[in-house]
Amino acid sequence: SSTTEALNLVGEGLVSSGYFKPGGEDWVLTSDQEHDGGVSVWRHWIDAGFLGGIDKVALPVGADFTAASVVKAFRTALEDAKAAGRKVAVISVSHVLTTTGAR
Repeated sequence: SSTTEALNLVGEGLVSSGYFKPGGEDWVLTSDQEHDGGVSVWRHWIDAGFLGGIDKVALPVGADFTAASVVKAFRTALEDAKAAGRKVAVISVSHVLTTTGAR
């Protein structure tokens, strides 16, 4: 098993349960540092018409990368999505970044 497989199961469950509906009004919020396997499931459901899109949060790097700065970045992205009329239904993030190994 892999993380990609697990995320595919999550995506399938969200569709088969009716959480995501045809018409693609829901959005996913993730970071700009996710592994491709962490976003490919969401791209699939966008292509299938069940998601409106993906917003990627630019995470701070180096010394600026702190728990507080990550939370602030996601909070700002949620506020921006709401102001733009996008409904964020899922926040999808890794506990370890593939780009830097940050936790």
